[in-house]
Amino acid sequence: MENHYGHLLRITWKYAHGHRLKMVIAYAMFVCSDIARMAGPYVLALMLNQIQVGGADLLMKITWLLVLYASLDFWLWLFHGPARVMERTIAFHIVKHFNEHMFHMIAKLPLKWHKDHHSGNVISRVNKASGALRQFANNGYEVIQTIVEFIISLGAIFFLLPKLGFLALIVGIFIVLLILKFDKFLVSSLKEINERTHVFESTFYDYITNITTVITLRLEKLAKNETIQKIQYIFPIWRRNVVVNEVKWFAMNMGLSLMGFVIFFTYIYEKISLGETIMIGSFMALYQYTDKFMSTFYRIGWQYEQLVWYNADIKTG
Repeated sequence: MENHYGHLLRITWKYAHGHRLKMVIAYAMFVCSDIARMAGPYVLALMLNQIQVGGADLLMKITWLLVLYASLDFWLWLFHGPARVMERTIAFHIVKHFNEHMFHMIAKLPLKWHKDHHSGNVISRVNKASGALRQFANNGYEVIQTIVEFIISLGAIFFLLPKLGFLALIVGIFIVLLILKFDKFLVSSLKEINERTHVFESTFYDYITNITTVITLRLEKLAKNETIQKIQYIFPIWRRNVVVNEVKWFAMNMGLSLMGFVIFFTYIYEKISLGETIMIGSFMALYQYTDKFMSTFYRIGWQYEQLVWYNADIKTG
């Protein structure tokens, strides 16, 4: 199975020459900001447990925990803000280097190649590839956030109740395999959608660049009908792609909902069975980290879908 993220990262790294060290630093800063974001439920759990237990100097302990909790956003943005500026700046140069490379490659091709390949089709391919690379390079922090949240939330579930951690891990593996199962159809359909889109865009471009001739010879109706026919040719496979994608989301949603129910029920059942007190803070932390763990799979779902699109667009370029 193809590693879409790895391929896109290699392409990004290739065109990031002169800015690679900054790229590594920016990604490291994103990891630090995500750790600060994920510390929130833990600090809040400590505070709620402390309130439930009570004891001496309660107000002082709660105040310090509140100060720590309130400062997490500052530490988050201390890393995230500058890293985003660096990432978007680097993305600009990556796309610039990519377009320079594509122009150089196209300009070196013989005249016969240019005669055999429609300029509108070539423009469509380069624009799609450039746009996909821009989107990926501009938003690399999203994938990093998903990875960090997955690791920390799973670790927190293991810490609170190891058997629940194993359950979450098993369900997580199942969902990833489910996503990969849909990959074969989605990738093949996206390639076909892209090819049909290139045909439509080259036809559209051809008529627009020769609009004077079209109007003079009164070919508007013919041009319109052919353009509509080409775009309508995309619809059948596009619709199949949409239906399969929704089936994927339904299966993911049902699996995650069942996992959440089992985790919460098992935690409460074990505490009651052993006669232990259910600490509000600990249960809240379990709920929040489980929710974050589940949300990472929703993000994995749509981010993976985006990566498939980006990869398909770049490969057709």
